[in-house]
Amino acid sequence: MHIPPVGDAMFVSSGRDLDLEIVENNACQGIIRIRQVFRIPKSIAPDEQSRSTELAETKIVTDVILGKDSRSVEFETVIYNQAKDHRLRVAFPTDIDSDETYSGLPFDVITRPVQPENVNDIEPGSNEAYVGYHPMFDFCGITDQTTGAAIAGDGITEFEVLPMRRTVSITLIRAVDHLHVGAMRYGDKFKMNAAQMIGEHSYRYAFLPHDGGYEAVLDKVQEFRHPLCTVQRDWKAQTAQRSWYAACQTVTTMVWHYLTERKPSGFLHWVTR
Repeated sequence: MHIPPVGDAMFVSSGRDLDLEIVENNACQGIIRIRQVFRIPKSIAPDEQSRSTELAETKIVTDVILGKDSRSVEFETVIYNQAKDHRLRVAFPTDIDSDETYSGLPFDVITRPVQPENVNDIEPGSNEAYVGYHPMFDFCGITDQTTGAAIAGDGITEFEVLPMRRTVSITLIRAVDHLHVGAMRYGDKFKMNAAQMIGEHSYRYAFLPHDGGYEAVLDKVQEFRHPLCTVQRDWKAQTAQRSWYAACQTVTTMVWHYLTERKPSGFLHWVTR
């Protein structure tokens, strides 16, 4: 599990060391590719009280995709992680005046308070400090019931809304060497080297602005997570050439459309600590 050291430090990309390229620009969609080198501590220090002074270069390549007439922006990110013992997140400042967040879980949508400014303080009568990051199944966000901002994720399971500018952040990499605390925290036989997530990792997520409460964005979340796709197959039946199309890549629904004739047809903030 991720346990920040006593002498913790936060590194923010803030748009440094990046290169932009227009990959696609047509009537249907536009794609901008962002290449960035993020220099972050290579690992935790030997005494586990602070971050290493040696920096590792983590390469991040993100395609920013905007479709025609779309109110949402999709992202496809590839991270070449070379650092250990850190958590890498992508953050979306929203400036929405609300103290409550929401997140989708397998059978419900849960609301929770925004992380307080004194997140490390322990309230009287409490046994532990407030934890600002929470689980998500498919989406998370914040709304004041008039304006809202949601982040939909495909295989992304942790989020946090930070108090500064009500920034919605999702965790892409959580690099650790142990999955336990206490007695099982120490000793080589409890190490999980693969949990350091060294190497290449890919992610899909989308920024979905919306009106009203989270109910207004539920359909958009599912459209992103289960995108419409087409598959064409031809065969000869008697004297007619026919084509059928299978569409809608979902678990529960398969839409079949039978045709008898063929017709032609911003910048991201990366945060690690």
